[in-house]
Amino acid sequence: MLSLVTVIAIYISAFVSYPIAGFLRERGLIEITFFIGFILIISTILTFQFKKRPHWQEIAVWIGIISVYLMMFVRIEVPEERTHIIEYSILALFIFEACSERMKQEKVVWKPALYALTLTSLLGVIDECIQYMIPNRMFDIFDILFNIFAAFMAICSIIIIAWIKRKL
Repeated sequence: MLSLVTVIAIYISAFVSYPIAGFLRERGLIEITFFIGFILIISTILTFQFKKRPHWQEIAVWIGIISVYLMMFVRIEVPEERTHIIEYSILALFIFEACSERMKQEKVVWKPALYALTLTSLLGVIDECIQYMIPNRMFDIFDILFNIFAAFMAICSIIIIAWIKRKL
């Protein structure tokens, strides 16, 4: 259900993101908005992972993951482009969690990480196709690649943390 809500929000944002970004920019709120988005990504990952008190090695990996996300946010000069990290990281995590849960219950979904990455990538392509049809928006292959990369980073983060937990 969270995946569906996230997809709907992403597709609706194709129509309203530029007026909203302009509104936030005029009021000096765009940077804080993206910082809140960053906190949402980290909170989503943490929610899926911390069921018990983490080991120091797990915390060290978390610090690394958070650092990589922060570096991406800092290096992306156009704030609106940062939305790809937020949207597609969270979407990939929701889809991955749904696939993992389904695999536990019914053993229907093979390789939840691959399935989540593929589905998230497809949804990113659809998002760009929608933007192609909207005036003042454009289809951008680099945005598709960035969506895929954001999904890949989020899924890898979850897998790395799960691997660390199994090793401890």
